[in-house]
Amino acid sequence: MEDITINYEPLYTLGYVICNVPSDILTSINQEVQGLIKTNFIDALPYNQNLAGAIENEFLLLNCKDILNKFFNLVIPEYWKLQGNNKESNITYNICNTKANSPDIWVNFQKKYEFNPLHDHGGKLSFVLYLSIPYDLEIEASLPHVKNSMMQSLPSFQFAYPQVPGQTGSPINLHILHIDKSWEGKMIIFPSWLQHMVTPFYTSDDFRISVSGNLNPANNV
Repeated sequence: MEDITINYEPLYTLGYVICNVPSDILTSINQEVQGLIKTNFIDALPYNQNLAGAIENEFLLLNCKDILNKFFNLVIPEYWKLQGNNKESNITYNICNTKANSPDIWVNFQKKYEFNPLHDHGGKLSFVLYLSIPYDLEIEASLPHVKNSMMQSLPSFQFAYPQVPGQTGSPINLHILHIDKSWEGKMIIFPSWLQHMVTPFYTSDDFRISVSGNLNPANNV
């Protein structure tokens, strides 16, 4: 397996990591994802009823649990060490199972204008892996609703978390990650309870493809 680079980003009382995903794992996941696209989702298992997103095409992934668990067995201990939680770093984390005993992993085929509202996840840790980003941020930035806005509302993944005591202003902070093509093959891992949202893109007719899932200690999947 290729070397994995893990960068820790602290938020108040918590943090998340961004890490690259080795090519053999990406190849395995992409094979299953492309298979769904080739059949026009005919045999795909919809997962929308379990998710918050205003996204039409969200489907369970059934074949990549084992290879992802091997990856998480390497990465999750490092996540906890970076959090300063050495006790938790000795615990094996695996992908959760759904009530129907399927792996709690799904793929989002997000079209332009679609979005994920503010929400959280089940499990103890969650992840998002970006496979395909179809738009260019510079083109998105040229749109009037972005140029003329104080917020500069580019396509993004956003965390919402409590402000540090003593700060002034809103009691909730936003931590914004502007998602562009450089994110392809990168994964975010974060506490499942941490509220987050995904804003839409406007300038491409192709899918923004991401894979998400939830993790628990191995004895509680």
